[in-house]
Amino acid sequence: MMSWLLAGSTILALVVCYRFTLWAYRRSGAMPLLHPVFSLSAIVFAILILTPLSYVQFMEGGQYLLRCLELAIVALALPIYRSIRQLASGFARLAAGLALCSILLGMLAIGPLPWMGIDEAVWLSLAPKSVTTPVAYTLAEMMGALAPISALSVSITGAMGAFLGPYVLAKLAVEDPVVRGLSQGLTAHAFATAKLLENNPVEAGFSALGMGLNAIMTALWLPLAFAAFRAFSL
Repeated sequence: MMSWLLAGSTILALVVCYRFTLWAYRRSGAMPLLHPVFSLSAIVFAILILTPLSYVQFMEGGQYLLRCLELAIVALALPIYRSIRQLASGFARLAAGLALCSILLGMLAIGPLPWMGIDEAVWLSLAPKSVTTPVAYTLAEMMGALAPISALSVSITGAMGAFLGPYVLAKLAVEDPVVRGLSQGLTAHAFATAKLLENNPVEAGFSALGMGLNAIMTALWLPLAFAAFRAFSL
């Protein structure tokens, strides 16, 4: 009985806090640092630090919201399906371009850090910054990197990309919804997709596609690249 009461209270508190942080984010004009991912995380962190509530107790209710997140991720297939006709004609070229962009994004994230004396676990943590948090977290653990740093870099990249992406594309006079959607999904993953779903379902579909394919491709090439780097550096 107490566990159900605790779970219900946790869910209610999280929903209320989320609605508040979302309201504050929109009122601020979509300021990146006020995105619910950051502001709600700060609230949860404060609750766990300042109250007797433990993480295990907190997850009594959090686990149910986590399952809802899994359903939400699967639901991203809907905007992709709606854009399937536009995708079918040039899918091979599209996949090749996405693969190249996926590798470039990972390499640019690392840059010269391996040759600057930076700890390997640190720079490895930055490599998957343009994929979703679950994928980045798993890849970081596989390679012996710092998963929390990976999760943080994913959040910062997503928030900044979702905020700056439309501005940069407008300055470059990019109007093609395919290019706009894919570029934002590749760089800002779920953040950009969620923002595009609010008022541009076509771009959101391509953003979801870019996000999904980038996650798959990064999961394939990054461990291989890391293994090759290890082999040649020995």
